Amino acid sequence: MQTRFDNVTRFGAGAGAATAGTVGTVDAAATNRVLRNTYMLLSLTMVPTVIGAYFGMSMNFAFAAQSPFIFAIGMLAVMFGLFFASFIWLFFWTGVGNASTFQMIPALVRADMPRLMPHATPAERLKASELEGAAIVGFSSAIGAYGGFFIPLAFANSMKATGGPVTALYIFLVFYITCAVVNWAFYARRRSILNPTLNTAA
Repeated sequence: MQTRFDNVTRFGAGAGAATAGTVGTVDAAATNRVLRNTYMLLSLTMVPTVIGAYFGMSMNFAFAAQSPFIFAIGMLAVMFGLFFASFIWLFFWTGVGNASTFQMIPALVRADMPRLMPHATPAERLKASELEGAAIVGFSSAIGAYGGFFIPLAFANSMKATGGPVTALYIFLVFYITCAVVNWAFYARRRSILNPTLNTAA
């Protein structure tokens, strides 16, 4: 059966065929490892929130009445330090998420090639995965660049329409939940393209 990848340029097959036999197994394991590490790192971002909530609930502020001015200065210094540290923390994990995305995309495409090109040779699948993976990475980069424009615009429109940023935050929350569900459905669940032996999709 002809597939939409049949017109892939057929060069480098000699070198590719020698190593492509283990590509599917290695790529599936590597992709699962990247996804598992990504979800673990994202879950760690909730640790400072829990610690801060516990600290705020258990702290006794009665001593502030003795020297309110010094207490206010100290609190400003602490709040600025926490503010600065939280942004450093946020930017660090943003970088981790971006890097994980660009590592996951090529691995996911390679893992899905046996389903997309069941009659192709391993070398043809490898070449097609490189071409399609590069295209998806470029498209994802364009979407990410647009986010820098869309997010402030969404906050501005929310402030203009409702007087606050809550509406925009709810929209972002729905979008993030949708992304998480899509990722789970296609990549993280047991019968997904990352588990070719269990995948029954045509």
